[in-house]
Amino acid sequence: MEILAKLGVDKWLLLAQGVNFIVLLLVLTRFVYRPFIRHLDERAARIEGGLTHAREAEERLKAAASEQAQVLRAAAVEAKGIVADAAKRAKEYEAAEVKAVEVRIEKMLADGETRLSEEKAKLIREAKSEVEAMVVSLTQSVLRTKLDAKGDAELIQKIIKA
Repeated sequence: MEILAKLGVDKWLLLAQGVNFIVLLLVLTRFVYRPFIRHLDERAARIEGGLTHAREAEERLKAAASEQAQVLRAAAVEAKGIVADAAKRAKEYEAAEVKAVEVRIEKMLADGETRLSEEKAKLIREAKSEVEAMVVSLTQSVLRTKLDAKGDAELIQKIIKA
């Protein structure tokens, strides 16, 4: 200790400075170092939590992208099915319309044929009555006598059959 005394160091003062240093160390440890370390630990935990949340968000994003792709594929398949179904229905509708038009045309042709037959029969009846009138007129002029209605009809029938 004499060496310290020669250097001008007081042992009590050195001891007091040591005690002050220990007290300062304890105070700093308690009020500065521990809160600072606790703050750093909390910050590290928040950073780790943020990274964890970021990883989870990235995984959810990948899952959402995968699900979106799957939904789009399913929608594309469904759309193709709808288009195919619509095309099939359109062809069926077209076939039904063609069939309906064919039926209407056939009906119109049948109606036309019926009218034609009726008109032909009417014309034949008119022609017969005109021919009958001409035959009666001719016969009267040939015979110069008028027969009664019964005789007239018989004569006409004979002439028509001949």
